[in-house]
Amino acid sequence: MGQKRFERVLKQQQRAVETAESVKRQRGPSIRERVAAYNTELIAAADLSAVRGWSSSDATTSARDEGFSRVHFSNLDVRVDPVAMKEALRRFVTDVAREAGVEDETVGDVNVGTFGPCRPKTRRDRDREHRGFATCAFQSATDAEAVAMMASGRALNVGTDSVVREIRAKVDSNNEYDDEFVKGLRGKVPVVKEVKEEVRKKWNLSELCDSLPMRESCLSTHTRFSDLDGYLRVRFLEYLSTTVPAMPELAGVVLAMEKTSPQYLRVKELLESIEVFKLVVAHLQSAENLRRKVHYDTFFDLACGHGLVGVMLAHAFPGRRVRSFDVARRPAFLAFCHGFANIGHARGSLSPRIEASNVDDCEEKPALPNIDFTHGDIVAAKAFLNDASFVIALHGCNELNKIAVDMARDINALWCVMPCCIKTNIYIPNAIVSKLNDDARYAFMCGAIAAMHDAQLIRSIDVRITNRAIVLCGGITGYVKGCFFMDGSAKILRERAQ
Repeated sequence: MGQKRFERVLKQQQRAVETAESVKRQRGPSIRERVAAYNTELIAAADLSAVRGWSSSDATTSARDEGFSRVHFSNLDVRVDPVAMKEALRRFVTDVAREAGVEDETVGDVNVGTFGPCRPKTRRDRDREHRGFATCAFQSATDAEAVAMMASGRALNVGTDSVVREIRAKVDSNNEYDDEFVKGLRGKVPVVKEVKEEVRKKWNLSELCDSLPMRESCLSTHTRFSDLDGYLRVRFLEYLSTTVPAMPELAGVVLAMEKTSPQYLRVKELLESIEVFKLVVAHLQSAENLRRKVHYDTFFDLACGHGLVGVMLAHAFPGRRVRSFDVARRPAFLAFCHGFANIGHARGSLSPRIEASNVDDCEEKPALPNIDFTHGDIVAAKAFLNDASFVIALHGCNELNKIAVDMARDINALWCVMPCCIKTNIYIPNAIVSKLNDDARYAFMCGAIAAMHDAQLIRSIDVRITNRAIVLCGGITGYVKGCFFMDGSAKILRERAQ
């Protein structure tokens, strides 16, 4: 490497280090912010009842009418503290008055022009301690004129840190610099705005989806709740505690499980399961409101996987039964059962009822009393289905959705599916589907499933959560269009009160 190139690289590295350090340095308040803070304190501490407005009588009243004359001193050093300036100017005026033959008893008090509610600081005043002028009253106009003439042009030295300035002095014959003006109390009464407490905006699902770690088009599958930074954790907990109004304890479940089983708290799975849970409850309420004599007492969670939706249903409806089916029971299933079992049903209760323990210490039987797990193929559920059943299959692949819906329709049960992989030949065997991108093909095939099974509700959760976001519901006997209730919180609250 040549010498010049070596020196250039060193300079580039040095600039990079300086840039990084400047970024790390915390920026202080801006000029506008500092001035605004000063004025806020100034107005808060001022006596606004002493403010005097501009009026014709004030403008025409002379100092002689008030029985004294006033001298106006200007070009003062604004960086000096007003108290120090007042003392120095008082000594200066006394010395000048003696030279002019004016007795000390006729010299009044010195008032330095300060900022007030009617004359707050502006940006150019940011480093000023006062307004750069002062006044002094004299008992006679002759004494005032003599002092003003002798003081004008003289130097005033306040101290070692002060700049020596030549004083300009004149008699205030029109009473322009009265006490209210000097103290910043002459003018309009400032409008004091009520300081309202900042209301934290409600969580927004779009905000969460835009802020959370993403893959190409949807949330990252590996991000856990424990991976989130402080702000996102707070916003996510706000979402958990309010998204289902009847179940604010969801936030408590997640916080408790973070200590015992954090590996199962994947953000994508939590959001996905909660959004689908809300649709399942809404579909249940719609069906039971339309057919008031029908009570769907058993949920069948087929190919349940981690089983969070089924566990939430068991927790929300303790008087109903949940039967989960899959070829293998995941540890996450037991962890979620244990997490919800430790949380009280009371609204707002976030404290565990029993001491939390590691999921590995859980018994084989799920901790919730109204949920069961069955090892095996989903076809095994057919023997237990009846017209009071609710069949659920989330992210079922290929023919699983068809099997689940067919079993439900055979006995007039409710059903809800969220398809994942869909083979064309299962639903439209004689059609060729080509030149459709993945999203278009998925939506088209969901439409084919809905048409084949006479779906009554087709709804999508936020596609930023998952690119397999369409939920299909059906099975309501006597269905009429417009019978759906999209908020099932009332049903959860009623059943918990029983």
